[in-house]
Amino acid sequence: MVSALKTWLPNLARPDGVERLPGGPLRLAQLDTVFDRARWHGVLPAALANIRQAAGRFALHRVVADCAAEEDLDGPVLAWKPHLVRQTGFTLLLRARLGEIAAVLNARGIPHVVLKGPEFADRLYANSALRLFTDLDLMVPLSAADDVAETLTSVGYALNEPHGRRYAVGYGEQTWCHPDRPVEKVEVHWNLVNSPTLRRGVSVRFENLQLDGPSLHGRPTASSLLLIAAVHGATSHAFNRLQLLCDLRQAALGVAGGLDEDWLTETAARTGAALSLAAGLDLCARVFGEPLCRPLLSRLGRIIGRRYARFLLSPAMVVDPPPLTKLRRQAFRQLLKRR
Repeated sequence: MVSALKTWLPNLARPDGVERLPGGPLRLAQLDTVFDRARWHGVLPAALANIRQAAGRFALHRVVADCAAEEDLDGPVLAWKPHLVRQTGFTLLLRARLGEIAAVLNARGIPHVVLKGPEFADRLYANSALRLFTDLDLMVPLSAADDVAETLTSVGYALNEPHGRRYAVGYGEQTWCHPDRPVEKVEVHWNLVNSPTLRRGVSVRFENLQLDGPSLHGRPTASSLLLIAAVHGATSHAFNRLQLLCDLRQAALGVAGGLDEDWLTETAARTGAALSLAAGLDLCARVFGEPLCRPLLSRLGRIIGRRYARFLLSPAMVVDPPPLTKLRRQAFRQLLKRR
């Protein structure tokens, strides 16, 4: 089962389908575990679609050994459909909330951009339904944080005061929840890196992003999307989920548009994000067997710590449960603090 997860999950997670079979076939009894892990990794929509796509493209017995006909996949796939419907419905609800919040921010002339979630789904995926999300993220200049707080209060949200944090102040984000709908969360960032100590090495502010228009109505460029995916994946999660790597892969492949490599290289060096970018691209190349990530990685030049990051972040640990790889991820975070 462990071997099947490590070989099949990355292939089933690919937004553009399974290109080649990763090894030995799965068995019907394993599919529930595979789909459960895909759910945790945020790639369940792709996994459910790709198992059928692979069964139709390749010999069925090479995909699921004990399947006599493609109809045998209906049971395991349909069992996860209700969960997928709930996730999709919640994503659509969040999109509606985002429209309401953005309308008020625009009316008040408050600069902001949408991070991750719907921005990644709409611009990095041919089918936005493949990229679900569970909260909303906005990035604003620090100078506008009070205005954003007032706006969120005016539309019914309340600040979620954190508990158990190591430091009293200095974090780069706030979380807002609606009292009547506590599962709806809005995270407001003035730095992509939340941790005060991690920002010693990596710090990306609103002003560091490249936008395709004025700050009030602009959107992050394709290059900024890649930077956001790399820094968020590295500093917040140490690339512990396949969804993070799918986002990075899609951005690196230019799905959202051509990359301004000069800006990307200069900004990554200036903000300390170069190692996050290099580690993410290298991991993408190894996890997905994606050769197009390597030329971009080579053009970034020599990056201090890259060899250590490659050792700490292996393709196998992406699929392993986080408790099994906790020490390696902590070591990677320490590496990011060095500048």
